[in-house]
Amino acid sequence: MSPTVAGRSRTTRFGEFAAQAAVLEREGDWDAVARLYADGYRRAMDDGDMEQAATALLGRGQALGRKGCFREAEDLARQCSELAERNGLLGASARSISLLGVIRFFQSDYTAAADFYTRARDIARALSDDFLVWSTTQNLGIIANIHGDFHEAKALYLESIGSAIRAENREGAMRTYLNLGKACVCLEDWLEAEVYFDRGIEIAEQLGELPVRTRLYANLAIPLIHTGEFTRATAALDRAVQLATRILDTETLSHIARLRGMIARLRGNFAVAREHLTEALSFATGPGCELAHAEALEEKGRLHQVEGQLENASSVFAEARTAFLALGAQHDVARIEDLLSQCGTVAATPLASGTTL
Repeated sequence: MSPTVAGRSRTTRFGEFAAQAAVLEREGDWDAVARLYADGYRRAMDDGDMEQAATALLGRGQALGRKGCFREAEDLARQCSELAERNGLLGASARSISLLGVIRFFQSDYTAAADFYTRARDIARALSDDFLVWSTTQNLGIIANIHGDFHEAKALYLESIGSAIRAENREGAMRTYLNLGKACVCLEDWLEAEVYFDRGIEIAEQLGELPVRTRLYANLAIPLIHTGEFTRATAALDRAVQLATRILDTETLSHIARLRGMIARLRGNFAVAREHLTEALSFATGPGCELAHAEALEEKGRLHQVEGQLENASSVFAEARTAFLALGAQHDVARIEDLLSQCGTVAATPLASGTTL
């Protein structure tokens, strides 16, 4: 039997907290999620339920990490790790290690992040914890994608989806379809990318999820642009901007503006393209928008390039290269160096960026 307090199951009561948090997470309200888990932690400690207390610490840490409060999130992860070790909670210990990986990832320390993810995945596999295997394997795929190992990233994402299915984790599968589509974009498998983005959107619509659905719609525009389906791409971006505006997702708003600029450039509407890219750069100013900023600079350089303004293009591409270097995105750096080389000779044929959200 589950221990009870005041006639109610502790597990049931905490389950209600988790359900409320899931709703708020789908809406992208990270402040409310953090407050909810802080309350859940206090109640779990009052009940003497260390497992639920560890879960609440992790939930709050994840929410603060999404807000960019990395120091506070790391403190909570380490507090959870200590609590888990004192109470023999191996699963909670693994999840706290994984959260440390997430925090390092958002700080662009990919080597440390990969080490934390691998350690957490090894424990999760020993525990047959398919949910944690899903998340850590997916996160290793994201790092492989950043490093330009796109085939490795794709393999890891496919493995991650298998774990999500075994765990009956539809939300996890949705997130991994987003990343699998991104890997296919990088491999220029446009039709396959479209299929995976569509699968993710279908699940997101069924779940009523907002943040990932926003990025799925924005990313769906990329293969459509590359296959010349500008009308469908624009429709996907229109839907994405509606959702991004609702949740104040400035990073995705920057990507949307960049992709609108790309479409305008490819159609020869250079003045319109400049307006969109100015907007993209204005959105990409806060913490967590470093990739959006680098990609907007790249697209701005491509616009200068196709207009024949090679000196301006070279200057902007140099800025983009510095930004990608800071992110450790070596594949992107190599692409920018190729563009710089082109500017040193003749104007290149207009090209659409292969980078992703």
